[in-house]
Amino acid sequence: MKVSVYSPQPLGLYLVRLLAFAMLMAPYGARAADAGWQLSQFELTIGQGDYGAEGWRLRPDAEGKIYLTLDLDEVGIAETDLADFHFLRYLVDSGGAAQTYLLWRTEEQGEQLFQYRLPSSAVRRASRLQDMQGKPHWDGRATMIGVGIFSPGGQEVLLRQFTLNRPGLSFQAGELINQWAGHRPRKPVDINLYPGTLEFRKGPLPVLVFAVLFGAALLLHLLASLLARRDSLLDWRVVGVLALLCWIGLDLLWQTRLGRQALVTLEQRELTVTERVLASSDGPIFQMVENLRPFISDDHARVMLLSEADEAGMLAAYYLSPLNTFWPKKGEHLRNPERVQSGDYLLVIWPSRASFDTRRGVLDLVGSGRDVPVKLLYADTRGSLFQAI
Repeated sequence: MKVSVYSPQPLGLYLVRLLAFAMLMAPYGARAADAGWQLSQFELTIGQGDYGAEGWRLRPDAEGKIYLTLDLDEVGIAETDLADFHFLRYLVDSGGAAQTYLLWRTEEQGEQLFQYRLPSSAVRRASRLQDMQGKPHWDGRATMIGVGIFSPGGQEVLLRQFTLNRPGLSFQAGELINQWAGHRPRKPVDINLYPGTLEFRKGPLPVLVFAVLFGAALLLHLLASLLARRDSLLDWRVVGVLALLCWIGLDLLWQTRLGRQALVTLEQRELTVTERVLASSDGPIFQMVENLRPFISDDHARVMLLSEADEAGMLAAYYLSPLNTFWPKKGEHLRNPERVQSGDYLLVIWPSRASFDTRRGVLDLVGSGRDVPVKLLYADTRGSLFQAI
């Protein structure tokens, strides 16, 4: 009886091992060069806080402000060309209610201070990437980098990360892995759509990438068989190993997201209902409603909302319940402004086409042709509450 023992060809075995190693090590690629500072080197000038193992744990002043600065010359970082270091990676854990600003000075502009408002992230414990290339005044040698945070209601903020990075292949690869394995809170659109990435249409889909990798590995295996002049071009055991590696790689991305969700769930178990809402994407609107609610003295009063942002308008109407709210969907202006009576409340949530004339004391309901005499009761960066006179 003839017994054949399979022995992989050296070249084919080398290629398979190389591919497997590359796939396993991809998430751990070398980090791109950054500007070289440590978060502990920042100086807190407004607000209170302490630096610890997790980062800066900060508390705002009476106006809700926090400000940290870093003098690059003082800490010995002499060459930080903003044109080169235009990727900002930051992580501000605030429950979603805080607003974060990047501030900077350059050698060319002297004491002129520039600032840029950074988008808030709904993803907890996951850093956000902001490309500053092309933003106004983002050029020249930086002499100072600052972090400004506005936290309404005195809410504590944890600044975990704030670095400038130079673009490169390894940096882009790390961002791609973050898009694949990052966790974000569930959204209504997830019922019918699974994007496979942290942000919709951000980067290639992982399934397609792994399918391409699997196809490329098969071609390499075929090439190795041809060069070795084997009788069978495809060995199904090799094909099975390659398919298993691709499946494991995809499953690791899913397991990473699931693990991050489990951590968030464990954290939220210790929170009150109010704290859970503040930690969600509803946090900023909920905080605004909680701040302005004491100014509405009549439980039976009518509250009319004006905003070009449908989501913000609907959330405000929901959290104002059980008050008598009027919210026209696509509510850029009131459909029946003539029905506004003395004592009614008007909540303007930005962006809105309504404008307040401080000199005349009237609210201009753009599109309705009517000005409503009002008095201002409450205002913050999200919106303003008025009462009709």
